[in-house]
Amino acid sequence: MQRRQEFSTARVQHPDLIVVDEPTAGDDPILRAKFWDRFRELRDQGRTVIVTSQYVTEAEYCDQVAVLGRGQLVALGGPEELRREGFGGEIVEVVGDGLERSIVDSLGSLDGVEAIHRLSFEQLRLTVDEASIAIPRVLETLKARGVDVRQVQEYRPNFDEVFVRLMEQSSVESVE
Repeated sequence: MQRRQEFSTARVQHPDLIVVDEPTAGDDPILRAKFWDRFRELRDQGRTVIVTSQYVTEAEYCDQVAVLGRGQLVALGGPEELRREGFGGEIVEVVGDGLERSIVDSLGSLDGVEAIHRLSFEQLRLTVDEASIAIPRVLETLKARGVDVRQVQEYRPNFDEVFVRLMEQSSVESVE
């Protein structure tokens, strides 16, 4: 309640810049959504809202995200930009029968495929430059090789996954 009152009081003055520290901590999902609706309204009015959050997934709602680790800037950019940075591109998930080694190798040689991670005998995750271009190529290659394709789709890692990847890639020492 106190956070809501402080936020309301700050808005009465119509400031151009509002800084809120973990405004949704401990709130239920419905109330968190209402806070983010208000933040978007303020943004649309031309105001700048700086939000710190313990809920990493809330970064997805921001226009710009700064990821900090032990007081150091680890990454800065829009949510999609950070997702690409953390994973080295876009991710395409493939599910099908018969994904043997030679087929995986043929997928790896396609233009725009940067890496392949086998999740199981039937499931792969491909890191690609651009999913919309890679998906038709992947489908064509799999069908030509006789793979029973059950699914090929873009996979969007959630922001918890993005945060972990960015922290792992950074030179910031982990807290032990």
